[in-house]
Amino acid sequence: MKTAVIVFPDEWLPYSPTVLNLLQCLKERGYRAKVVTVRSSLFRNFEGYENDVASFRVPRLLQRILTRLRLYKLLKFLLFLLIHGRAIRKADISFGVDSLGFVIARLAGQKPYYVSLEVLHDPWLRLALRFGIPHVLIQTKERYDWLFDGVTEPPPYSILPNAPIVESRVLPAQTGNELVYFGYIAAEHGAEACIGALQHLAADYRLTLKGPAHDEYVDTLKAKYQSLIDAGRLTIDTSYAAPEEVIPFLRRFAAGFCLYDFDLISRADFNYVSCPSGKLFHYLAAGVPIIGSDILGLQLVREKRCGVLLNELTPQRIADAVRAIERDRQGFAQRCLEASAELDFREHFDRFMAMVER
Repeated sequence: MKTAVIVFPDEWLPYSPTVLNLLQCLKERGYRAKVVTVRSSLFRNFEGYENDVASFRVPRLLQRILTRLRLYKLLKFLLFLLIHGRAIRKADISFGVDSLGFVIARLAGQKPYYVSLEVLHDPWLRLALRFGIPHVLIQTKERYDWLFDGVTEPPPYSILPNAPIVESRVLPAQTGNELVYFGYIAAEHGAEACIGALQHLAADYRLTLKGPAHDEYVDTLKAKYQSLIDAGRLTIDTSYAAPEEVIPFLRRFAAGFCLYDFDLISRADFNYVSCPSGKLFHYLAAGVPIIGSDILGLQLVREKRCGVLLNELTPQRIADAVRAIERDRQGFAQRCLEASAELDFREHFDRFMAMVER
């Protein structure tokens, strides 16, 4: 049996749908596939992936210190080669996630494919370009153009949407007034603006925040919005949802949020403004209309008419968007499913692998 390795040098593997999808698709194609990665106390829920993962841990305090000194990536680079180097070298096919993952796989003796999740112009990318990148898998052409801007001979690329693997697409009933914020719960992602929108909506509207979060921020939200929690209008759920559980969970919601607070995030951060967020694709696959920020990475929402984009992140604007979706909820839901069908992860990856294996 052929073997495959995915070098993922970040700590949040259980929350990286692209990497988990890569793993699944490689196994479906007959590969004995494994992800080599690093763990952190902040991101847990590795239990379901133990047979598919080789990992090491870095103490949280050391991680914080070295991150401040801008030495954490260097430590990971050295530890990956020391701990995982042999497993990477022995694989028949390899994938390096972002520039650091690519460089690790390359120096372990592989000629890896470059899987782009974050777009950054950093020393690791410059090193990757010096080694030569055989092929890039990336979410959009806009992100590819930005990442390799100025490169005389940019590598060939294939589009790989940050989308879930969907076996069937079902139009949800959506009879209630439940709203969902799915993904990392943080102020910079508009969590409190979404909560504030409840004050501008009828009392039967409820909001669920579902995703990982720092304990301190959860405590802050609970203290600040306890009355909404007690009234059953606000739920904060940080429990883990496995990939196969996400879409069935989302189908019951009337609208999903994909927002960014640019008072807290720089609009000059191209990685943020161009990113087609994973939650966007999960909403589409579940038939959940989207309320998002009007940024490059979410223009699909406008083009496919599957939600409402906002230029201003305020509770009132969010509430207005909820009411706009309410007027044609089934139409928005149907267009979400149609857009999702065009962005199927397995279909795009199989097309790439057919080219590799021929």
